[in-house]
Amino acid sequence: MVQITEKNYAHIMQTEVEPALAAIREEGFFDARDGLRIHYEMYVHPEARGGVVISHGFTESAEKFREVAYRMYAQRL
Repeated sequence: MVQITEKNYAHIMQTEVEPALAAIREEGFFDARDGLRIHYEMYVHPEARGGVVISHGFTESAEKFREVAYRMYAQRL
């Protein structure tokens, strides 16, 4: 796995991380008890040793955590 630095961040995200995640991403919506529709993205590794849930804040989106998801997927979490 390539080291992602501030200098090469945009290039590595566009050429390696985003394409890799797009190929394995599952996404959709579910309805909360109060009727709100909640969007999710999921990356399931076939050899996972565990699971991680990232619940981003009100002003953030799942896109912000794609580098983290990519690294966790690589570690089979």
